[in-house]
Amino acid sequence: MYRNKSCFGELDLLKIAGTNTTNNASVTIGVFLSAKISGDVNYQYVDENNSIASYAQLDPAVNTITNIADLEPIYEITIGPDFSRTEDLIDLRIAVGVGSRVLLAVKTTGNINTAGSVSVNWFEQQ
Repeated sequence: MYRNKSCFGELDLLKIAGTNTTNNASVTIGVFLSAKISGDVNYQYVDENNSIASYAQLDPAVNTITNIADLEPIYEITIGPDFSRTEDLIDLRIAVGVGSRVLLAVKTTGNINTAGSVSVNWFEQQ
């Protein structure tokens, strides 16, 4: 149950997309499960009344992925300079249970600040 509604406790990842607006570096987005994060994580509800999902943007000064050496991405997408890309994840059947974390990590081939966007689509089994 979540907010007096039945909840099957499953979140299915459907799509991942990214945009890279730099002209000199590639961006790789990795999807990781079971990441352990130290420090206070400021989770925000996606929609407190209708969703079991929440999100947080980690702060490198406060948060550390403590098991980074043990993690392998379950999926990666690389986006070249000045390019956008969307990948369908439905056939991978990535289902995440209640209390589990999905970590999206971004790495670049160059020194870039805010140079694009990342988006994820999911379906909640409620």
